[in-house]
Amino acid sequence: MMEEALLKRLRGAEAIQSVAGTHNGRATIDFEERPSNDMAAFPAAVLSIVAGGRLYDQDGVTRFRQSRVRFETFGLDYGQARLLLRAITGVVEQPAAIDDVRFHQAKLVLERDGGVDDIPGGLRVSRIIADFNIPATLS
Repeated sequence: MMEEALLKRLRGAEAIQSVAGTHNGRATIDFEERPSNDMAAFPAAVLSIVAGGRLYDQDGVTRFRQSRVRFETFGLDYGQARLLLRAITGVVEQPAAIDDVRFHQAKLVLERDGGVDDIPGGLRVSRIIADFNIPATLS
C-alpha cells in the first residue's frame, strides 16, 4: 500500500514531471527496474525498499511504517541525474496524503555518486544513489 502510494505521489508531482523523462506517457519513476533505454525515458529513477518497517505496540502491528527507500537516479549526464534527485528530494521532504497513506517528512540518510553505466546500444548514463527514511501512517 505504501509503495503504490509513494509511486503515485512521485509520478504525479509537478516538480518531478517537469524534469523526468517519460515512458508510456508517464514520468519514468519505477520500482526495481528502468522500463526503457530510450533517450526520452531519461532522466529516470528506480526505487527499491532497502528496509521495510512495521512498528508494534502492546496491541500488535501499528499503522505507522518507517521504510528506508533507495532512489537511483539516471541521467544522460550527471546534471540530469542530479536535477531529478533534487526534485525527488523536494517532494519527499514535504508531508502529504495520497489515497489512504499519510506521508510524513522524509529524511535523506545517504547520498553518493554511482558512476557512469554503459547501456547496450552505445548509451552512457550517470547514476546517483540516495537513501531516504520515509515515515508513513496507513489508514
